[in-house]
Amino acid sequence: MAAAFLAIPCGHAVAEDVARLMLEEIIVTAEKIGAKSIMDTSFSISAMTGEQLEDQGVVSVADAIAGNPGVSSVELFGGSNTVQIRGVSSLFGDATVGYYMDDLPYTQVGQQFVPDMNPYDLERIEVLRGPQGTLYGASSQGGTVRVLTRSPEHNEFEFKANGGISSTSGHGDSWKAQAAINLPLIEDVLSARVVASRVDQAGFIDLPLTGENDYNDSEDESYRAKLLFTPTDNLSIKLTAWHSEVASAVPYADKDYEFSPVFIEFDPAALPLPIPAGVRPVTADDLTNRIEFDLYNLVLEYDFEQVSLYSTTSLIENKQQLDQNVLGAPVLLPIENRTLNQELRLAYTGEGSLSWTAGVFFMDARQEQQVIAGTLLAGLPDPVLTVVADQEKRSTQWAVFGELHYELSDEWTLTLGSRYFEDEREEEDLGALTIAGLNALGFDAKRSQDLDKVTGRVNLAYAPDGDSLYYLNVAQGFRSGVAQQGISLLSAVAAGIAAPEFSESEDLISYELGTKLSFMDDALTLEAALYYLQWDDIITLLGTVDPNSGLPISYAENVGEADAVGVDIGVLYRGVPGLTLQIAANFNSTEYGDDLPLANIADGDTVTQVPEATMSVSAAYQWPLADTGLNGRFYTAYQYTDSRPDYTVGFSTESDSFAVLNARLGVEAEHWSLYLTGENLTDEDGRISLFAQTAIAGVPASRMRPRTLGVEASLRF
Repeated sequence: MAAAFLAIPCGHAVAEDVARLMLEEIIVTAEKIGAKSIMDTSFSISAMTGEQLEDQGVVSVADAIAGNPGVSSVELFGGSNTVQIRGVSSLFGDATVGYYMDDLPYTQVGQQFVPDMNPYDLERIEVLRGPQGTLYGASSQGGTVRVLTRSPEHNEFEFKANGGISSTSGHGDSWKAQAAINLPLIEDVLSARVVASRVDQAGFIDLPLTGENDYNDSEDESYRAKLLFTPTDNLSIKLTAWHSEVASAVPYADKDYEFSPVFIEFDPAALPLPIPAGVRPVTADDLTNRIEFDLYNLVLEYDFEQVSLYSTTSLIENKQQLDQNVLGAPVLLPIENRTLNQELRLAYTGEGSLSWTAGVFFMDARQEQQVIAGTLLAGLPDPVLTVVADQEKRSTQWAVFGELHYELSDEWTLTLGSRYFEDEREEEDLGALTIAGLNALGFDAKRSQDLDKVTGRVNLAYAPDGDSLYYLNVAQGFRSGVAQQGISLLSAVAAGIAAPEFSESEDLISYELGTKLSFMDDALTLEAALYYLQWDDIITLLGTVDPNSGLPISYAENVGEADAVGVDIGVLYRGVPGLTLQIAANFNSTEYGDDLPLANIADGDTVTQVPEATMSVSAAYQWPLADTGLNGRFYTAYQYTDSRPDYTVGFSTESDSFAVLNARLGVEAEHWSLYLTGENLTDEDGRISLFAQTAIAGVPASRMRPRTLGVEASLRF
């Protein structure tokens, strides 16, 4: 995103600052070797500071990253999304984009979705476009998103708070309240930062069969505390604890913002042969998904002058109740995850033409997952529940990695990187019937597979002067294979299909030519990147019908390949005091290279959930209000996303292209601000995502929140 080049000043700038307003470059740490400006970083990266996000009123990480070239997200469940960058998109297996909360990779074995967090009081969000297999490892095929929280500051008290109310056209009211405090505890040695937020958004979809209106309301509550301890000038210790709870629902609706799901009821007298006896409307409680996580992170940094030591230890515990009660019967998906991570690295940034970083990484991820199906019997209020699948999954990973930067001359720099990675995956089926069936067919209930991978990066950068950078970046990414579910193995064998117990890892390589240019004394900056990528052995969910029973079956196999050609463009203009104009866009052709009839994919089809074009245009203007000591401020952003396809056996879907227009107008003083806000001002009501696997059963598309107007106030001391 072009906005990522430079930081918009924070909201408490006084009027006399406007005439001398200069936007400073954002500094990023994505290369794990120290801080560097985006304009000096020789690959595609963009960033948004916490001040920018707060100035724009952003309450969702998904919304924050949507303006970056080639980045889009799809809401899989209420409060969680899957993210794709540069067309590397899949709805099955591990995520294709690395997602980091501070230094913790938010990893779930065999799961795509990540939490859609409230980005209040962040240091910044960094979006690394293109594969990042060297420094960030598995699942960073398309790129990496880093959500970095603000650290405490010694010897400085700070308090800020933000609140707002809004009303959605034809529907209910929403509100938010969030605050942060920085507490100096021991001069130059110890300080703390505490953040709390609550965002309640009104629903906008009705359930006419139950008479419940605006059922899809959401609650997002989070708390974060961070402690900074610097006992010496060379040693820094940071400890973070983060708790979050989200309850929301996927916004399925028709064009009238109505949703009419039903459960099929069966005649209890006809059992064990089920005979439909009628239907029962699905209620709002049946459609609410709940996600809760606790995150703990310990970071130790020691500076040996020319070499720095960095250690990060993280633990995340996650509980999710994801209900898929939209296909005619109750289906509950309880999931629990526990992930422990450790990364230790050294970085050399001393004098001379050579600098480097090298490290080791360990992760132990465990998951307990069930699929619980319910049968509704006429006359009984509650469903009869059956555990269809009960599994424990584990991924034990370790890796060694490094990158070397060598200045060939004053203008040329060569970067070489590599990573060796091993992953031991285990999956154990716990259901008695599944175990008996697997054993009868010669499979073990507990299955394991060892994966290993070597990836590399070669980067050649040419900077003839301080205003231009040109680079060639060749990088690899990968994604671990996943275990075949026991029930999938059983159904495939029954149909005479030799489904593998485990899918293998995927391979991806990207070739990128890019430039970053500055003109008119930095009043105009330009970023452009042309890329080509080849993605092989794609883990694809295949489906067919058992010729004996007539029942549908599905299983995973490495059968797909795809390639992409695309261009990212970012432009920023700041030649008028107080004015910032930005454009960011991506245009691509990302296509499958095989006919896959069991996935309803043909050679040349666009990869699932990939828009062929995205564009973001924004303008921010700040000006003094006469002699009042106040500033006026206006911000508007227009984002366009092209249509996105999806596929399942015998059926395909395509979402609508859609555009969103947001705006904010306000007044600012040194310690307070007041804004009028508008979201989706054009009242876009198109189908923003449409999943083939649910649409084939009559489930409508997800819809965007209608036009929403509000007022917002902030304080800062």
